Amino acid sequence: MSDTYDVQITIDAETILSKYGKSNDPNNPINVDPQYIYMVVAAPAAVSGNGGGELKFTAHTTDTIRWRETTPGVNYESIIYGFQDNATLISTPQLFLSTVSVPVPNPTNPLEPTEQTVSDYFWNSVVLQPGELVYHFKFMVVDRKGGIQGYYQWDPFISISQN
Repeated sequence: MSDTYDVQITIDAETILSKYGKSNDPNNPINVDPQYIYMVVAAPAAVSGNGGGELKFTAHTTDTIRWRETTPGVNYESIIYGFQDNATLISTPQLFLSTVSVPVPNPTNPLEPTEQTVSDYFWNSVVLQPGELVYHFKFMVVDRKGGIQGYYQWDPFISISQN
């Protein structure tokens, strides 16, 4: 039986913009220090690095990994637009779009949440074999109106082990 591991990525877009400036070439994104990127997986799977830019977690062959990103604050958003690796440990991540219902607070009765339908997306991959994977996620930073502020990447690793 296969498991699914959801990796939440939080990108500090405001600090990245102030430290690295703009990059206008999506084919040549600026490398950023992983200290501005925070990856989290559910605690039972985490081995080390949970909450940092380098994450090690336990997964098995045929397990699924899904990545989603977010950005703190309201001035900028980050959007992953590409993936590159030099290994065969996971299948090439694919982008999936979905429509989901999410609970939201009910202003008239905070104890009774309501639902809202939203568009969502995630990157999806299947574990093919255990080992150490170094890869690059390419992401863009956009302003509140969707204007592209720059293209960046970081090269985290994931260590996939078997119990």
